[in-house]
Amino acid sequence: MNILPKKNWHVLRRENIQKVRRDEKNAEETERRRLERIQKAEHEVKLQELRKQKIGHNSSPSTFLKHINLFEDKEIEGNEEKNEEYEKEKKDKINKFESRLGIKKMFAEGTNELDKKKSWYETSPTRFYEGNHEDGKKNWKDMIKERTDKDKEEFKKMLLDEIKIQKRKDKKKKHISRDEKNKKKEDTLKKLREERLNREKGEKRKINNLLGIKEELLCIEDTSKTKKSRPMYNSMYHPELARRH
Repeated sequence: MNILPKKNWHVLRRENIQKVRRDEKNAEETERRRLERIQKAEHEVKLQELRKQKIGHNSSPSTFLKHINLFEDKEIEGNEEKNEEYEKEKKDKINKFESRLGIKKMFAEGTNELDKKKSWYETSPTRFYEGNHEDGKKNWKDMIKERTDKDKEEFKKMLLDEIKIQKRKDKKKKHISRDEKNKKKEDTLKKLREERLNREKGEKRKINNLLGIKEELLCIEDTSKTKKSRPMYNSMYHPELARRH
């Protein structure tokens, strides 16, 4: 149940926060005026003392000529220093007041975002090779660049060698494939020739069977044809062979 924020006395109500801030502002203003009055009174006392010292110094018999400073009062006023302790105390009061009111700044107290600092683990460590080039040490970026350039050259060389080897293999394969093609052609031609001769013999056998001619007679006719077609020796050069025939 959220009944508590609805109470008039709750510290986180907007009206109460504004009231406290207004009271705090008035208190700071009164404190500032009081300190200003104190500083002004002290300043007047100092001025009176300086004026008395100056008058007494001029009325003494051992007076001597001195440069007239028309802006002496302004210089004395300018020498006033701010009250650092008061400023620090004022700042602490404001922070404490805001933290009590539950403002979100309370959750950021002591954090790096508020103090504008970095932790040791947020800063990158200084490497031994990140020094100056004057010491003779190379930067890690230069080392990586040199390494990559070297790797590129090696890879390029390996690639060119591989391309050359592949070209040689392709040439050998072309020669081998050409010889294989020629051999295959010869084998196919030989096979086709044998098939043609066998087919012609089979057709001739069929025709002879139809005509009733026996194969023996065909063999005799073939031998006689071969004998007739045999060339005769010329008797001019070999008369003894011509007589035999």
